[in-house]
Amino acid sequence: MDRNQPKSAPWRTKIDPGTVKVALGMTLHNNVKYLRAAVKSLQHQTHGDFGLVLVDDQSSDATETIGRRYERKDDRIRYFRNKRRLGMTETWRRAFWLARKTYPNAKYFSWISDHDIWSPTWLATMLHVLDSEDEILLVYPYTQKITPSGKTFSYIEPT
Repeated sequence: MDRNQPKSAPWRTKIDPGTVKVALGMTLHNNVKYLRAAVKSLQHQTHGDFGLVLVDDQSSDATETIGRRYERKDDRIRYFRNKRRLGMTETWRRAFWLARKTYPNAKYFSWISDHDIWSPTWLATMLHVLDSEDEILLVYPYTQKITPSGKTFSYIEPT
C-alpha cells in the first residue's frame, strides 16, 4: 500500500461492473507526460460510480506500465492494448465498444483524453444535467486551457 495515499481514497472501493452508471473511454498513444494527471483527476471525482477503459494504441513509452498499474490498483479501471497500431479513429471506436462490453449496464458513455484534467465535480455536474430532463442527450463542460505548468490562459464556454 502506498503510504502517500489516504486510506479513504475513492479508488479503494470495490465496484460491480454490472452496476456502473457511466463508462469512460480513454485512448492512449505515447502521451505519458500528462497521463497520470488525467487519470488522477478522474479518480478524485465526487461522483465515483464510473468505469474507465484505457485503450493503448501500441505506445512505445511507459504508457503500458502506467496503464497496467492503474488497472491493478483501481477496480474502476481496465487497461487494453491494441495488438497492432490501429490509429486514432479505430482506437476511439474500440474504446467505445470495450467500454460497452466491460460496463454493459452503464447508462452513459464519455470519451476522455489522456492529456486533459477534470474538475472534481465534472462528472457529478454532467450527470445532474443529463438526469434532470429526459430530452437531454448530450452535455459538454466549460473548458479551461492550461499551460503544461498548470497556468490557465483561456476559457471556452460551450455554445
